[in-house]
Amino acid sequence: ELNQNGYSSNISQVPTPFVIDDKIFIYLAGREENNQSYVSLLITDINFEIIEIKERVFTKSLKLGTFDDEGVMPGYVMQDEIGRYLNN
Repeated sequence: ELNQNGYSSNISQVPTPFVIDDKIFIYLAGREENNQSYVSLLITDINFEIIEIKERVFTKSLKLGTFDDEGVMPGYVMQDEIGRYLNN
């Protein structure tokens, strides 16, 4: 089933959690109408109450080679003094 933006509302793959203080950032893959995967972000508190949902974390306007013909899925999250990084 697709929502009004053409994104899958019933497929979530590869949930990848990252905890910061009292929030859990859960990156996950969904599917578009053309069956390509994309990364969304679900932010919850420590009791898993939803704080925020970001339907698309990245856009396809990134550099050539950062997506393949099937889209992108999260792999793991790491953070340093500069920022947070999501590898796939």
